[in-house]
Amino acid sequence: MNFIFSDFPVNYQTNFQDPGSQNMMAIIDLYDNIAFYLIIIKIVTSWFKISSLLNPDYLPSVTHGNTIEIIWTILPATILWLIGIPSLKLLYLLDELIEPQ
Repeated sequence: MNFIFSDFPVNYQTNFQDPGSQNMMAIIDLYDNIAFYLIIIKIVTSWFKISSLLNPDYLPSVTHGNTIEIIWTILPATILWLIGIPSLKLLYLLDELIEPQ
């Protein structure tokens, strides 16, 4: 009875099946990375919003600063690079080339 480790759906199972190929495993890893960045962005923006609502005197000092302008320009670009490079790599790995005869 070694059917416990087989990869087939079972009634009332609580988890997904294991991926059947390396490509699907790469897609799942890409999703995990994007979800991680999304959670970090949500936490940071929520923290900024709550801190600005609780301390209204802090907000006017942030409106005219070169440092903060550089930070909020470079940070999203960096996040897009962190998401874009693995997705482009995966896109080219999934590209199927048909051999002409």
